[in-house]
Amino acid sequence: MAGGVIPVAQTSRPIQPEELLGKLDERSRAGVTALLEESDNVLANPPDTIPTALQASDVSLTELRPSPSDLPRAATTSGGW
Repeated sequence: MAGGVIPVAQTSRPIQPEELLGKLDERSRAGVTALLEESDNVLANPPDTIPTALQASDVSLTELRPSPSDLPRAATTSGGW
């Protein structure tokens, strides 16, 4: 319902970042921290960092894309989809 109002009884207080991070194990916390730091860098310096990041993602996506010939083999060796 666009433009509607959520009743106060159906809301709760905002969750603080420390509360969320406190629930994660050390490795996950380090990963989220690194992600936030990198995001901050990209947003602070978009002309310098975004083109490089996009080029890197293009390479990653190309390398990770399964070839059609691998799909039937993957379905049979993993027990199906």
